[in-house]
Amino acid sequence: AFASVGAGVVTIPSRTGRDITASYPELQALASAVGEHQVMLDGEIVVADKQGRSDFQMLQHYQDSGGHLLYYVFDLLYFQGHDLTGLPLVRRKEVLKKILPPSPKIRFSDHVVKEGVLFYQVSKEKGLEGIIAKHAQSAYETGRRSRQWLKVKTRLTPEGGIAGFT
Repeated sequence: AFASVGAGVVTIPSRTGRDITASYPELQALASAVGEHQVMLDGEIVVADKQGRSDFQMLQHYQDSGGHLLYYVFDLLYFQGHDLTGLPLVRRKEVLKKILPPSPKIRFSDHVVKEGVLFYQVSKEKGLEGIIAKHAQSAYETGRRSRQWLKVKTRLTPEGGIAGFT
């Protein structure tokens, strides 16, 4: 989920461009978290269960689920009117880490350097879905998949399509 923050206002658009900010009032904490900065963030809205694992089903009705809503911020796309998408990922994360203080609802998703295999193994042991392996020097490519960012699942799942005709 993208989050645009500036002048104390947080806006969260859906993938289709619809404003879903009101669905997540807890994320207004982003306004105080980034202070006076004007930013566009990329992250993921999740609901964590009692063990701290994200649970997509709980997100659907998170107010009634008893889960804990979190926004994991993993990228900084714009900062103070400057487009950062062409900078290397590690540089964008350096700036992001400096402007995003610790917060109960907002989490900084750091880059794991040289320990990707271990990180994957721990994710698998904890029953997580998988990891995203990102090249440290990669630019942010809007709206398309890149070979610089790979989704690595911890378990194989069958994928298929169902079709029919009359």
